[in-house]
Amino acid sequence: MHDSGDQGGCSQCNRQHRIEVAEVCHQCKSVARGPLTIAILAHPAVTAFYHDHGIEHQFASWETFRRAQTVEEEILEEEPLHIALTIPCGDEELQLYLDDALDVVEVTRSTRGR
Repeated sequence: MHDSGDQGGCSQCNRQHRIEVAEVCHQCKSVARGPLTIAILAHPAVTAFYHDHGIEHQFASWETFRRAQTVEEEILEEEPLHIALTIPCGDEELQLYLDDALDVVEVTRSTRGR
């Protein structure tokens, strides 16, 4: 986690997302980095949520990248780290709560604006 800055990204690395993840290939050890919002869109609760709204959610697509731009992230606690992600769709939103290992520990759905 780093300071995403108020204007256009982190002053150190210029990345715009406050929380990023690194995935390591178990075979070749290559590392891919990206925003947590992209990584979380592969979670089964997210796929089901979009399916319930008539959207065929295929993780490896440009549509997924565009959807990631609408995800709101909030750091609830820094020590230990607790994060809330809110995914809007139609008149509903899906909230995912993550622990310090970035595991989803709770999922809720609600009507937007409530």
